[in-house]
Amino acid sequence: RMKQGVEIERFQTFVDPKRKLHPLAVKLTGITDDMLRGAPTIDEILPKFREFVGDSVLVAHNAEFDANFVRRACEELGIQWDMTYVDTMVISQCLMPKMGKYKLDVVAKAFGLGNFNHHRAADDAVICGMIMEKFCQKLQEQGIQSVQQINAAMAQLRTQHRADNRHAQHII
Repeated sequence: RMKQGVEIERFQTFVDPKRKLHPLAVKLTGITDDMLRGAPTIDEILPKFREFVGDSVLVAHNAEFDANFVRRACEELGIQWDMTYVDTMVISQCLMPKMGKYKLDVVAKAFGLGNFNHHRAADDAVICGMIMEKFCQKLQEQGIQSVQQINAAMAQLRTQHRADNRHAQHII
């Protein structure tokens, strides 16, 4: 949980997927099957995560990727999915159109946010929060004062930069 670009509270846990990890996931994250042994399962953790989130706005980079996993798990467990989330990747594409690459570490570096343990959920989440704080400042300069105003602003920016491949549906 972030406030004005500073972490104020953290929800962090491994989750036992009840299957072996794909080798690519191990290589990308550094997380191994041994690290997950004894961790709680999704049916134990998701209700606690949902309670932690409450009615807060979630922030993620390439949010649709993560949201699809959480949405599907909520459906399987009968947990209501009504979370609002904002995608820092799409916002960076619209507010920083000349960057070319929009990976999380590239955007973080553009803001001078330093190195972090990329592809580890808690570290990625904190960096996303710090990036979103920077974007909030930029959006406020353009008169955007609420999450509800972001989609229209991104659609207008996308048109200005003629970036037809930038999809505003990631921003909810």
